[in-house]
Amino acid sequence: MLLLVVILSQGVTGEYANASTICDRCRCETANQTHGVWGYSMINCAGKGVQHMLDSWPAPFDASDSETEIALSLSSNNLTHLQQLPATSATLIFACRHCNLESVASGLFLDTPNVMRVDLSYNRLTGDALSADAFRGQYDTEHQLEPLLLDELDLGANAISNLQEDVFTHIATLRELSLAGNPLGTLDGSTGRALAQLVHLEKLDLSFTSLVDIDDALLAELHALRELHIGGNQFTTIPDAVYRVPSLHILSLCGNPIEVLSIDKLRNNTAMEEFDLAVFRFIPQLEELDLSRSGLKGFRLPAATDDDSLHKNPFPHALEMLLLGENPWHCDCALQQIVHHAEMETLIYDDQHETRCETPYTVTALHLAELKYVDMCDLPMYDGGHGPAYEKPAFLRPGAILLSLLSVTIVVGLGIVIGLVIVCLKRRLKTQGLGFTSPVRYTSVRDSTASGFYQA
Repeated sequence: MLLLVVILSQGVTGEYANASTICDRCRCETANQTHGVWGYSMINCAGKGVQHMLDSWPAPFDASDSETEIALSLSSNNLTHLQQLPATSATLIFACRHCNLESVASGLFLDTPNVMRVDLSYNRLTGDALSADAFRGQYDTEHQLEPLLLDELDLGANAISNLQEDVFTHIATLRELSLAGNPLGTLDGSTGRALAQLVHLEKLDLSFTSLVDIDDALLAELHALRELHIGGNQFTTIPDAVYRVPSLHILSLCGNPIEVLSIDKLRNNTAMEEFDLAVFRFIPQLEELDLSRSGLKGFRLPAATDDDSLHKNPFPHALEMLLLGENPWHCDCALQQIVHHAEMETLIYDDQHETRCETPYTVTALHLAELKYVDMCDLPMYDGGHGPAYEKPAFLRPGAILLSLLSVTIVVGLGIVIGLVIVCLKRRLKTQGLGFTSPVRYTSVRDSTASGFYQA
């Protein structure tokens, strides 16, 4: 009996990697906190043959300090099953890519309440292997589960065909989620309801997920969504659901067999500032495109490929007319290069007088086709960190306006004072009989001396 207990105990202990010797086979680094910068600890066990989770943190690590950061990577190891992470109050960044994971433990992050980023991509996880219990937090004083403050979750390139409806219940504050490379097929049913709970989501990657359409109700719930990647799917047109996201700033459609490109509905999206030119690679037969009155400020160039000509001139060769009028274009170095290489002056319709730069101030009202004559790459830009810069002219700057008002006030005040002084002086001189004018006196010719002289 005693032997059996010892064997079982050794078996349980052997299921975890010994933290006291882990730094002998993995790369461990620590940095103490300095003024204004948090300390951090890192364990990089990528490709080191680790088969189990650590039983604790190595001795040099201060896992109880909430003002430090711990990064743990078990990527490129054959784990199959991911066990619960060791307890820490530090901010945690965890990665287990290419680990052949098929399942994860219940309460995976139970003792790591400050986990911030998790990367479980390129594994064999299915929707059934991911439950709400895997992402649950600790119980509070009222025996209620506290949500995990997870910020980013990467589940890309797994075997997820559907999601359980409550899988994100305890991580509803998630800001970035990637499901790219999973065989989703559709986003209806439990999968759609699961995603609709992520009302704080700002970035969603659904690239290469075999989608042909997106449920309108799904994206309508994601009020904070700013960036949507749906490239590499089977869309033949921009899904109607996209038009229901008023906060959307970036939309990636590359790799879809787009047949119809309708921009009309995008005009209702005032947040859309860039148009992804990568979509043109898949519609080379496009002859006319109307992007006018769309609120666009610039273009997003496709990634460079072996064919450098596509990167230089992303517009279809068949394109004959491009309408870009009445948009608040931000004319910078990138837009100038697009105009130069694409020979845009031959594309822009001749009557489009409103196809002009709005910012920066130095080129305001300049026609886009004339950008190639201005060296925008050497032109100084003033950016306050809130999007494209706009440098106000001198007479509109606060200091100049204040100085102008002060000058006008002084001039008017002096004029009033001088006028009052003149009026007072005239009144005083008049009362003293020393006026500037005297009455005219007339003398009869007969009574005059000259008249007597002639009579004699």
